[in-house]
Amino acid sequence: MLSNDLANGSLQGFKVNNFERVNHSQFADDTILFAHPSCQELNRINEVLLLFSQVSSLTIDLSKRKLYGIHVSRADLRSFAEVIGCDVGSFPLEYLGIPIDFACGRVAMWDPIIQNFKRKLAGWKGRCLSFGGRLFMVKAVLLCLPLLFAALYKAPSKVIIQLEGFRRNFLWGGDCLKTKTCLVKWHSVCTPVETGGLGIVPVRSKIFALLI
Repeated sequence: MLSNDLANGSLQGFKVNNFERVNHSQFADDTILFAHPSCQELNRINEVLLLFSQVSSLTIDLSKRKLYGIHVSRADLRSFAEVIGCDVGSFPLEYLGIPIDFACGRVAMWDPIIQNFKRKLAGWKGRCLSFGGRLFMVKAVLLCLPLLFAALYKAPSKVIIQLEGFRRNFLWGGDCLKTKTCLVKWHSVCTPVETGGLGIVPVRSKIFALLI
């Protein structure tokens, strides 16, 4: 029903580019509805939801609905929320475990990943591990990077340098937080085994690949 309304012009939705508009996105039991900021469009969406509820015998939990505005004044947002009978939300919000914010390039947004790296490496007694054991940990800890998060947001250079520093310190000294003298340039260490390196995938390359 939403797609048909978008096709016939009853709903404007969100303009992605010159050729495409979208008015909803769904994953499992989570649904995001995109609407043009007008009472007419919001009322139509309410009608669609009501029809869906009647034909499916499923009840929509209105207490879980929240309205977020982009380039919409707070006063207008509150009036729109009254139309559809829900609360007004504010950014940043979390959707499917991912923080959504306009300032997605902030270092602070990556703090959970930074802390995760610290925990994964500091949780092991690095000095008690052989060099091969530390090498395995350095390679494996990159798999702990939340893939969906890294595929959505470009990591600031400061974050990449910090994460790479944790791995470098752990490999050479067994402690991710203490700077150690590197016996071999990190660039050489990160080259494939076939060319004389240790086959460690750089953090920057991993995140760049996820973005692609």
